[in-house]
Amino acid sequence: GFSAGGEVVSMVVYAPTDGDARAADPVDRVSCRPDFQIVVYPGPAEIPAKIAPGTPPALFIVALDDEYGLAPVVLGLVAKYKAAGVPFEAHLYQRGGHAFNMGLRSGLKTLQHWPDRIADWMADNGILDPDPAHRAKR
Repeated sequence: GFSAGGEVVSMVVYAPTDGDARAADPVDRVSCRPDFQIVVYPGPAEIPAKIAPGTPPALFIVALDDEYGLAPVVLGLVAKYKAAGVPFEAHLYQRGGHAFNMGLRSGLKTLQHWPDRIADWMADNGILDPDPAHRAKR
């Protein structure tokens, strides 16, 4: 989730619905809890005071010069994830402002290549491996 989309991610990650086995609609029977999260310059809404054990692992990305002041949001999340012992990785870019998107419009090499960090993180954490048994061994 990017920016406001990061706030939507927070709503799903920190207050997931487990699903209702008795629901008429099969979709409503399934848990909406994600296996992981990637949030880029996330907003502060819906972030709990503490991160619960079992929260999905996270990758956080933000520019320190974000004009909406969202770098402290990521730094706060880093502290909370560390305290909870939940796996995370954070990339804090010196420059980039807000809404650098996938980096294609930026003249900054670090931002042009930040999507590679997603692939690296997903590979390192076994997220790209379709076999759940392999993911459990990492």
